[in-house]
Amino acid sequence: MKKLSIKEKAIAYDEAIEKLRNAFYDNNSRMCEEYRNAVLKIIEPIFPELAESEDERIRKEIIAFLTYYHTGQGNSLKYDDGWIAWLEKQGKKIKPIEGFNTEFERQISHIIASTINKEYEYTEDSVKWVSNALLNYAKHEFEKQGEQKPADKIEPKFKVGDWIVCKNGGESVYRVSELTTTGYKITNLEERYYYVTFEQLVNCNATLWTIQDAKDGDVLAYNDSKNNVWVCIFKKYTNERVYDYCTLDKESFWEHGNWNYLASFSYTPATKEQRNQLERAMTNAGYKWNKEELKLEKI
Repeated sequence: MKKLSIKEKAIAYDEAIEKLRNAFYDNNSRMCEEYRNAVLKIIEPIFPELAESEDERIRKEIIAFLTYYHTGQGNSLKYDDGWIAWLEKQGKKIKPIEGFNTEFERQISHIIASTINKEYEYTEDSVKWVSNALLNYAKHEFEKQGEQKPADKIEPKFKVGDWIVCKNGGESVYRVSELTTTGYKITNLEERYYYVTFEQLVNCNATLWTIQDAKDGDVLAYNDSKNNVWVCIFKKYTNERVYDYCTLDKESFWEHGNWNYLASFSYTPATKEQRNQLERAMTNAGYKWNKEELKLEKI
């Protein structure tokens, strides 16, 4: 037998580990689980690299737990505290680049770090959003450094918390989430935010959102006299009454249409979280919303 050099031994060792790993962790392997575990107990002391990591173990257990729960086959696995710690750790893997002060800069640093680490896939829309946000922020910074003449100064038209509609180039709904020195930070219905100047909102013909801007099938929210939040699917507004297809209060899902006097309630577009709450309650009650035909259907 040929005597191997140290380098050749290292290569052979790595190849052996790779073959064993493929044999024992390949999902298509025909080895039964009991046999695989028995063999691993023998070879792990020789090849410690084959030992399954704690991350991989927890990942598989979570998948198995959720699979059993989802398919209704029983709760055969009990989750442990390690799962929670592991899940929380996943969200801390990408750290923003140090040295930024404003929230916007921190968000951009997170995007840069995520891209470098290749731990987050960006769609074309996401790239466009980042580019637009960077340009608006740069313009905001340049304008802030220069002296603006009083005659050219544009006063803010909206306040934080307002829902607005930009009507030029197709209607888009946003919530004003922050007021800057030269404009606003606005958030769309999918919780994606943008920095815009006062002038940009004037140019896009932005106005306060009202019930007249609601469209058939929109999801809206409103508060009752006890300040409980209700979520509904809007149907129509007529004779000072707001009609809906279905409603969710803090406890129950109402599958039958309802109506309220507009003067008694203040309606706004529903947030992403509120829309998700309505969808979950609808599913739990055995219904689904048909967006094309604008009707509630029994599952």
